[in-house]
Amino acid sequence: MLFRSGRGVATSFGAFFAMAPLPATAAILAGLAVLAVTRYVSLMSMLGVALGLGVMAWLVMGGRMPAEYLVFGVIVTLSVELNHLSNLRRLLSGTEPKLGQGGTPRAPGAA
Repeated sequence: MLFRSGRGVATSFGAFFAMAPLPATAAILAGLAVLAVTRYVSLMSMLGVALGLGVMAWLVMGGRMPAEYLVFGVIVTLSVELNHLSNLRRLLSGTEPKLGQGGTPRAPGAA
C-alpha cells in the first residue's frame, strides 16, 4: 500500500483556516517552527493545533471573534489530540520516527 490514512489534521486545518484565518495562520507558523526544530510531524500537529486554539480563545475573549467559533476550535483540537495519543506515547518513549526516517507501516484499517 502506498498511502496510509492520516489523522484528519489537513482536513481539520482546512476547515479551521476557512473559519478563522488568523488563528490558523498562527497554528501553521508555530507548527512549521516545531517541525524545523524537532523534525517530528506529530509534534507539529499537536502543538500547532493547540496554539491555534489558544489564539482563537484570545481573540474570542478580546471580542474580535464570535464565541461560537471556540466550540469548533475545541472540537477540532480534541479530535487531533486524541487521534495522536499513540504518537504521544512514542514521543515520550523516544520511538517516534522523525521526518525522513520513515516509520513502521500501520495495520490495514488502523488510524
